[in-house]
Amino acid sequence: MSTRVEIRQIMERAREGTDAVLEPVSDDELAAQISPLAPPLVWSLAHIASFEELWLLRTVGEYPSIADTHRDVYDALRRARSNGSRLPTLRAGAVRAYARD
Repeated sequence: MSTRVEIRQIMERAREGTDAVLEPVSDDELAAQISPLAPPLVWSLAHIASFEELWLLRTVGEYPSIADTHRDVYDALRRARSNGSRLPTLRAGAVRAYARD
């Protein structure tokens, strides 16, 4: 089993990879609704951050919950995938900041 330090390092590398992939994508592009059947890409980033917080940070136990106020919004398990056009609009900058936190 990995130590907390190892888990943190793995998470940091994964976050750096996600940030590198999304770096050329503007906030407007990230928040754009390109299909009524799928949510904007910003929702995927919010889901990644939420799952990191839920499954990893709480398991490791180094950090308090930072997502409780956003749990109902960002949790992919509580949102049907077919309702992309009816989801609340997310501000890409706020989601990027949440993911960094």
